[in-house]
Amino acid sequence: MVRRGLRHWLSGCLLVLLLAGSACAHAQHFSTTSYGASDGLSNLTVDDFLDDRSGLVWVGTQNGVFTANAQHFDRSPAFAQAGMKFVRLLRQDTAGRIWAMDSRQLAYLDHPEAPGGGAAHVIPGLDLHLVTMEGIDLRFVRGEPDTAYLLREGTLLRLHSDDQGARWQIAPAFAPAMIRQHPELGTLTSVFPAVDDALWAGCGQSLCRVDLAALAHVEAAGRTGAAGGDAVRVYGPQQGVPHEAWLRLLVGRSGTLWARGQRTVISLDKGAAHFRSMDTLPSSLFLYAMGAVMAEDPQGRILLNLNQGVARSEANHWHLFAEKNGLPDGAVNALMFDRTGQLWLAPAGHGITIWPGYGQWEGWTREEGLGSSVVWASPRDATGKVWVITQAGLDRLDPATSKIVPRANGLQRLTTGIMDTADHLWLGDGQGNVLELDPLTGHTHVAAAGLGRIFTLLRDRQDRIWIAAESGVSFLSAGDRLLHRVGPEQIPAGYAWSMTQGQDGTIWVANAHGLYRLRGEQWSHIELPFAGGSAYDFMLAAAADGTLWVQGKLPYPVLHLAVQGNKASILESIGTSIIPSDSITFLETDRRGWIWVGSDAGVSVFNGQRWVHCTADDGLLWDDTDDRAFLADPDGSVWIGTSAGLSHLLHPKRLFSTGAPDLQLDGAELSAQRNGNAPITQVDGGSFDLRKPTLNVYLRSTSYSRGSALVYKYRMDGQENTWQESRTPLLRFPSLPAGTYRLTMLAYDERLHLSSAPLSLGFEVLPPWWLRTWAWLLWGTLAALLLWLLWRASVRLLVVRQHDLEVQVAQRTAELELEKTELLNTRSALIEMTRKDGLTGLLNRAAIFERMRTQCELACKTGTPMAFAMADLDSFKRINDAHGHVVGDTVLRECAARIARAVRTGDSVGRYGGEELLILMPGLHPDAAEARMEALRLAVAGEPVMHDDLGIPVTASFGVAWLGVDFCTVESLVSLADSALYLAKQRGRNRVEFVRQHNSAWKPQQEALPPVKIGADKARVSS
Repeated sequence: MVRRGLRHWLSGCLLVLLLAGSACAHAQHFSTTSYGASDGLSNLTVDDFLDDRSGLVWVGTQNGVFTANAQHFDRSPAFAQAGMKFVRLLRQDTAGRIWAMDSRQLAYLDHPEAPGGGAAHVIPGLDLHLVTMEGIDLRFVRGEPDTAYLLREGTLLRLHSDDQGARWQIAPAFAPAMIRQHPELGTLTSVFPAVDDALWAGCGQSLCRVDLAALAHVEAAGRTGAAGGDAVRVYGPQQGVPHEAWLRLLVGRSGTLWARGQRTVISLDKGAAHFRSMDTLPSSLFLYAMGAVMAEDPQGRILLNLNQGVARSEANHWHLFAEKNGLPDGAVNALMFDRTGQLWLAPAGHGITIWPGYGQWEGWTREEGLGSSVVWASPRDATGKVWVITQAGLDRLDPATSKIVPRANGLQRLTTGIMDTADHLWLGDGQGNVLELDPLTGHTHVAAAGLGRIFTLLRDRQDRIWIAAESGVSFLSAGDRLLHRVGPEQIPAGYAWSMTQGQDGTIWVANAHGLYRLRGEQWSHIELPFAGGSAYDFMLAAAADGTLWVQGKLPYPVLHLAVQGNKASILESIGTSIIPSDSITFLETDRRGWIWVGSDAGVSVFNGQRWVHCTADDGLLWDDTDDRAFLADPDGSVWIGTSAGLSHLLHPKRLFSTGAPDLQLDGAELSAQRNGNAPITQVDGGSFDLRKPTLNVYLRSTSYSRGSALVYKYRMDGQENTWQESRTPLLRFPSLPAGTYRLTMLAYDERLHLSSAPLSLGFEVLPPWWLRTWAWLLWGTLAALLLWLLWRASVRLLVVRQHDLEVQVAQRTAELELEKTELLNTRSALIEMTRKDGLTGLLNRAAIFERMRTQCELACKTGTPMAFAMADLDSFKRINDAHGHVVGDTVLRECAARIARAVRTGDSVGRYGGEELLILMPGLHPDAAEARMEALRLAVAGEPVMHDDLGIPVTASFGVAWLGVDFCTVESLVSLADSALYLAKQRGRNRVEFVRQHNSAWKPQQEALPPVKIGADKARVSS
């Protein structure tokens, strides 16, 4: 038992050593993009890829064959009609045909470049019944056109056509005599064409090279023996080939042959006679779901699919990439590099994953050892080590090994950092300190303190360390590193956010008060050409030509300025179509003079001719970049800090080497709701009816690395002056009128700012059949006949219609008269409603005053007497207070009704306001007034007012005045009556007081009163 435990312990140690040595887990993180059902893949188990000569990517799944269109996948209708289901492999032959093999049959497309892919043809006579990918393959040799070599269950078949694919003959590739001479040829495990029209094959436990030309000559002559030996060469242990089954072969671009076995990967360089072996991978990683796959990357390295991720050859060892590096979890069924260098992966049961920045971008996150994924700076020392300043502290990265070493030096809350000429690290922290760190000794000391938040550190050409901080601008002199503050007489005190140095040595500073320049020893304030000055955290960079690039505001996130004297002017405004966000995090230049702009939407770079924008879809770890987290490396690469980690762009020049997107016509069809879709066989130059159906134009782009940035632009020439845009490669044109059209289309890359070559499509929309020439003649004849019939009918109907019209006119006239009467009655009722008081039903104030003016004018003209009384209910407030307003309303309404019933015919009663009423009595002589007014007083006070069972005694006071020579206006009468009413209140209420006019003087009936000045203010007695 002890011996068995020791063996287990040694086995575990060996596996650890293998993983740590020969198969190193690569300590990097990469950005990937995954595609699934929402992107058009109806099945997520992908078994093979094919990048054809036109750049179109074909995908074999367990639900048929799909083609990639930018970022969407379309099922191949031709292969679907052929019944292809569980597709195991995809190939393209020397004639351009696309071949697909599923678990039951083998088929090919004649013209894959045609819209829709052409027609699919199934090879008859093959009954495959495949279960796994092992032991199957299909290969083509350049020297044998219309010939395919099919490996199935250890047997190699030769498919050949003598009539360009019309008929295919199937026969064993090796004659029985050849197999007897070389038994290894009877149990093949893999095949691959060599560069010289030969075939490499995994044969038994060896590798074989078959010279097809020599083999054909031998078999044609019916010979074997030595001649057969010349056609076949077997490689075994003496040539460096271990005894094992060789499952996959690959000939690289350099001519090197790679062979992958069950445990080993070996290679044979072009012209060499002996194979060399790569370091062994653990057998557990060689457990793959469907079959062994190899692919060569653009740098000539070999990639293998594994049970967990992929392995890549590096010299004589392997680097492993798995889930922790950003790849999907689990086994990889297939992998392929397309023509742009993107790596396509097929994780088992998880659709497709594309590694867009392969060989161009690399990154490090917390998974790889960073203390925090938020990176503030990444200065690099003379030894090539990168010092990564994160939100958690300071780490050291060795790019050669991709390993991160955390620095346990207690440095925290760091905000920025630079490296000086002595390879000392200068750091700014959140407490306002500038620290100097000697990487060799690890010694750290505070070079400056109390500066507030440190925004920028800059080392100028004199080796001074400049500091832009909350407290202003200062610098540490070269040599002694003493702190010197820039005084307020040079730059006003306050926040200093950004600094840069031009190639001529000029230092530029942006602070809360604007832009400042140091040339020699002279500071100058620069007048900015826009309002508001420099905003918070204002970014700027000095270009090689002496101009400035500065942060702007929407709609122009970045401005290009020229400075003449002490005044800046705008040379160029960069809009959101170039830089999609104004949340600028850094604005820098590199040694090439390129401009780099970071934001929360990615990184934009300008090479002096064109802008390019990079996002996570291109390989950047994350679109949200961090403040001032940019380093232009002396080797030409750039380091960019993001909120997800540190990104390294290895070859910035490649950003501008990517060509314009391509655009192809993938077909067109007429779609109708009832009859389904009808494909158009001839689109360009064709003609069709487009009254009710919709014309669908399908576009295709093989710019897979730029799919998320593509916009499809189109317009009808001669009808539209502006381009229309679509995010999908489907253009719909419903119900186009008849005419001749030319549709121009192009694909535009919003991040590369490049357009494809225009694609033009001319077609004619036919008029409907009833608008064609013969139809017009028929319509003319029918119209003439119809007119004659109409004339005959119209004469007959004219009399009947005239009679009916007379009857209708009479009826309508009577209806209009009735309607007129009803309208007049309604109008009178409405007028009356506007004149009535809503509570008492008496005339309202406006109505009674209008009637008073009319009666006064008449009385003045005729000389007839005119009496005017003002009545007020006594102690009405007490009634409201004692019994409530509902009872008060009842009392007021009843008293008003009693007075209205008691007045004479021709008299008028109206509500003046509150409990005051106005009584107009034309023709009432003063001699008869006392009896008349006494009757009105008794009408109010004669009986209590009843409310339910409650009897409420009510009295009223009256003031009466007559129209006279000096008082011939409504206002004067109201004033006189009001004065008399006031007197009645003073004399005890429930009484009537009169004012009689004699020669412009007036007095009450019972006793003389002093004259009252009309309109004068007087105190009222409470009612």
